[in-house]
Amino acid sequence: MMRGRRYDVPPALVVLRIACGVFFIPHILFKLGNLAGATAFFAKAGIPYPDLFVYVAIALESLAALGLIIGVQVRRAALLGVTTLCAAAVATWLTSNTVWLWNQGGAEYPIFWALACVVVAIQYRPLPRNFFY
Repeated sequence: MMRGRRYDVPPALVVLRIACGVFFIPHILFKLGNLAGATAFFAKAGIPYPDLFVYVAIALESLAALGLIIGVQVRRAALLGVTTLCAAAVATWLTSNTVWLWNQGGAEYPIFWALACVVVAIQYRPLPRNFFY
C-alpha cells in the first residue's frame, strides 16, 4: 500500500509537461506540410540521408509529444524530446552561422525547450512496483 502522497505531481509540473509536448505539434506539422523545406534544412545541416531523417524526426517528435501530452512514459518521452531538441539546436547553430537568438534563427529556443524537458524528466519518477497493492 502506498503511504502518503509521495507520488503526487505538482500542477505546475503538469502544465510544463503538457506545454513541452504541445510545442512539438507545430514543428511536426511544419515538417509534414513542407517536406522539401525540412529535407533541405536537414541537408544544409549536414545530416546524412536527409530524406530518411525527416521522417525519423517526425516519428521521434510525435512519440515525445504524445507521451508528454497524455502523460505516458513521461520520463522517456521527455528524454526523447531532449535528444531531438539537442539535435535541432546543433543543426540550427550550424545553419545559422552560430546565431544565438531565436528570433534571428538561432539555437536559443530549442536549447531552452530541451532544458524544460530535462526538468520534466528529472521530476517525474516512475511509480513503485507495489503501487496498486
